[in-house]
Amino acid sequence: MGANYGYRFKPLEFYLFKDSKLFDKKKYWDWLKEINFNLLPDLIAVTSRISRDFKSQRFRQIYMEGIDTSNQIALPDLQLRNYLFDWSYNLNHNLTKSLRFTFQASNNNIVKNFLNDQNEEDLFNRAKEMSPYFLDGLFSLKDIEGIVDIRGYGMMGGIDLRMDERLGKAGYACFKHLFASGLSLKATGDCLIVAPPFISEKKHIDEMIEKLRTGITNYFKEQ
Repeated sequence: MGANYGYRFKPLEFYLFKDSKLFDKKKYWDWLKEINFNLLPDLIAVTSRISRDFKSQRFRQIYMEGIDTSNQIALPDLQLRNYLFDWSYNLNHNLTKSLRFTFQASNNNIVKNFLNDQNEEDLFNRAKEMSPYFLDGLFSLKDIEGIVDIRGYGMMGGIDLRMDERLGKAGYACFKHLFASGLSLKATGDCLIVAPPFISEKKHIDEMIEKLRTGITNYFKEQ
């Protein structure tokens, strides 16, 4: 949805020497008689656009062999809400018949209609306070044989596994063991991406680290 307002002015031209008889005697002064100025702009326009949309995506459930599907946690729906409020401004001014000035500006705004500033600030502060506890738990897994490297920052971490024959084989096999242990995460190649949500509490971090240890240990026991 949008609205547009524009106003076009009638030109108000002013010639400095057009009626001056001083330059009529010599033809090479004719160019001075053509010097002109337009005192009013040609066009002023303002445009406003409001865009609101809602998207919901449901993922297909993954069922793995040998796992009781009744114990699986259903994947949540992914929802996306956007509320955009944009402005644009245009100014056209024919300063003279041969010189034009054009000015354009835009202002794009994201309106937070479902999360106020106070909640957002508390959410990020919560994640900042939880980060050391999460990283301590993540690096506590370094004693597991088969883990090549662990790195993390904030509320995100990566666990590199020892490669098995080809890139990605160990990551996918370990992912299945983690899924059987009750933990679902993303494996990129042989790296496990660990990124708990910002609303996580210490008990959730403890549960996640415990399931990481169980799933990774069970995978390497089968090697």
